[in-house]
Amino acid sequence: MTEGSEYISLFVEHLRTAVMKHGVRRFNSTHEAYGVLAEEVHEVLHAVQSNIPEDVVHELLDVMVVAFWGIKSIIEGNSINEEKDCI
Repeated sequence: MTEGSEYISLFVEHLRTAVMKHGVRRFNSTHEAYGVLAEEVHEVLHAVQSNIPEDVVHELLDVMVVAFWGIKSIIEGNSINEEKDCI
């Protein structure tokens, strides 16, 4: 049984690749973060339907990256507080 460190390394590598591809811009709002996350979850469904395990893993890693980036955007940008101010 493993402690999971190789899975964390896999996530970090996937995160690095995403940052190189998309840059380091924060999500503008929690709504944007949710929209991107929903798109990635939809891609997981397609990967599951294709029944190719490597594609499912790739798409699940994308979900993890978007979830992480959403949390980072909220904490660093206080987008939750900014949205409440707009209500």
